[in-house]
Amino acid sequence: MGGVSRIDNFDGSTSISSRSTIREHAPGIVMMNLNVSTRLGFGFAFVLALSTALTWLATSQVTYIKNTLSGINDVNNVKARYAINFRGSVHDRAIVLRDTLLIANDAEIPPELAKIKKLSEDYAASAEKLDQMFASRNDITSEERNALAKIKAIEAKTLPLVERVVEMRLNDQGPQALELLLTQARPAFVEWLYLINQLIDLEEGMSKQAASQAYAVASQFSLVMWGATIALIVLGGGVAWVLARSFLKPLARALAMAESVAVGNLTSTQDIEGADEPARLLKALERMQQSLRNTINSIYVSADHLSHTSEDMKTLSEQSSAGLNQQNQEIEQAASAVTQMSAAVEEVARNALLASQASGTASNSSKQGREMVVATVNSIQQMIEEVQKTSTQVGELARKSQDIERVLEVIRSIAEQTNLLALNAAIEAARAGDAGRGFAVVADEVRGLAYRTQQSTLEIEEMVAGIRGDIEGSVLLMKGCTLKADGTLDVARSAGGALDEITLAVEQILERNHTIASAMQQQAVVAREVDHNLLNIRDFSVGSREVAAKAFTTTNELNQVVSDLRETMKSFVL
Repeated sequence: MGGVSRIDNFDGSTSISSRSTIREHAPGIVMMNLNVSTRLGFGFAFVLALSTALTWLATSQVTYIKNTLSGINDVNNVKARYAINFRGSVHDRAIVLRDTLLIANDAEIPPELAKIKKLSEDYAASAEKLDQMFASRNDITSEERNALAKIKAIEAKTLPLVERVVEMRLNDQGPQALELLLTQARPAFVEWLYLINQLIDLEEGMSKQAASQAYAVASQFSLVMWGATIALIVLGGGVAWVLARSFLKPLARALAMAESVAVGNLTSTQDIEGADEPARLLKALERMQQSLRNTINSIYVSADHLSHTSEDMKTLSEQSSAGLNQQNQEIEQAASAVTQMSAAVEEVARNALLASQASGTASNSSKQGREMVVATVNSIQQMIEEVQKTSTQVGELARKSQDIERVLEVIRSIAEQTNLLALNAAIEAARAGDAGRGFAVVADEVRGLAYRTQQSTLEIEEMVAGIRGDIEGSVLLMKGCTLKADGTLDVARSAGGALDEITLAVEQILERNHTIASAMQQQAVVAREVDHNLLNIRDFSVGSREVAAKAFTTTNELNQVVSDLRETMKSFVL
């Protein structure tokens, strides 16, 4: 894609731009077709593979040394320890068996036999653990198994001899026991100890051989690690150099193109090959340069259009400012009118609230009057009941006064009869002469008593008649009081009903006054909101007028910016 290209400038002229052709060798082309992340991934993967190989090598060597030392400490030394326990037990049993035959006092034999038993138990414990180790591990050699088998065979041969020697000694066959010990048991013990020593020597030899191998591996370990590390450094450095070279050359070309754009030269181009990030960066820079060139051309065209538009905006700003001034004056007048209306509505709301409060007071007063009328009706009702009770009692008293009159009539009749009897007695006494003189005196006294009784009866009758007249007058008076109290009760009940109607009417008036007051308060709130909104509109109108003034100023500044922009674009080479 070498050659030249013709590019139209914003002023209609043309310019010739040169293209530099940059080509890479085949390996570079292959490298540049890979993304940066892929290249870095391959590079780091290669280095990590080398590091992993080095780590595996070091780990394998260390693991071998560790396993070897572990085998020496945890296996060979343990088997040797059990074999040493065998040797100690066999050696000590041979000595104790000899001492048993040499002891002359039979009382000292049981402790020696106990020692033999204890040594046998120790031997059996070590033998059991050694058998378990041989059975559980796969690294036991055939020599070890043969050595242990020989030890078990000589053990099986020697133990019956020991038992026969002890039995003979206990049966006081000392000479025969000593002969058996010297001829058969002693050679068996010697062979037993020899086989045990062979097992110990075998384990020690295996430990020495393993230690020698581990030492040889450890001696070579440092040389191997240094060689592998140097190889890793060389290979890693080579990979880093290849990666850096694949990054730096495209970045240098991108830097040159960016510096060309920075000084205003928008004609620089590159022949770009590859699909990695630096290649895409160069392509993006080339597209950015072309876009910037197109943008500057568009800016120049827009600047001309903006210049004409700013002139139109200037005219519109002047007209808008005049209209906003007139609108502001009208809003001021409307705000004043709404303020006056709001004050009037608030005054009406206050009066309605006062009327509502007065209605509430009247309602409370009517309720109190109704309660008093109810109390009065109750009192009159009680008084009527008391008067009716008193009238009943007075009527009863009148009936009793009639009974008194009847009694007085009887007394009066008795007095008259007594008077007649006394008169007859006096007549008879007069006829009797001196003989009846005393009787005549008595008759005179009786007649005088009867006369006084009649007089008293008459006085009582007059008094009872007067009382009965008073009682009848009281009865009539109480009946009149009852009728008047009934009339008063009806009047009080009528007054209570009227007060109920007044209370209901006052409550209705109070409710309506509340409704009126609430409505007026809402109207006052609405009026205040309207007043507030008009003030906001007025403030907004003032702000709009200021904005229009600023727009007029900004239009002038915009014309100056357009002029400066034209001068600035002259510095670009398109």
